Amino acid sequence: MNSNVFEEVKAVLMKDFIFVYNQKEYRRIRKDSIIQLEAQQAYVLLTMTSGEQLLITTYLSSFLKQLSDPLILRVSRHLAINVRHLESVGVKKIELAGREVPINSAIRQSLLLIMPLIRTKEKNNNTGSFERTDSE
Repeated sequence: MNSNVFEEVKAVLMKDFIFVYNQKEYRRIRKDSIIQLEAQQAYVLLTMTSGEQLLITTYLSSFLKQLSDPLILRVSRHLAINVRHLESVGVKKIELAGREVPINSAIRQSLLLIMPLIRTKEKNNNTGSFERTDSE
């Protein structure tokens, strides 16, 4: 096989899967099964939808660079989330697969920009007028 074929196969595999080294073997993990990545010094703790957690020997920044998935966003120095599992965005927190994660206002604004929002109006009882509900 020539190197072009290897690159094509790698590109197809990397679209949906990654292989991570854990306990003396490479394990295939679906990208969409990753809920969050948490930095723990020189390790990254992967939390997956199955409830399984893997501790990988690498730094979070290095892992994210190799993963190169636009749907996995770094929300703090120690945490990256998979927006596929984002359930709600509050003023100071998000809910991710049943877990609450604190966020700052810059991250909140970034998330609101990428989310497909349905704008709604809410009636103000004091004035009788309608106000936008997405401007917290």
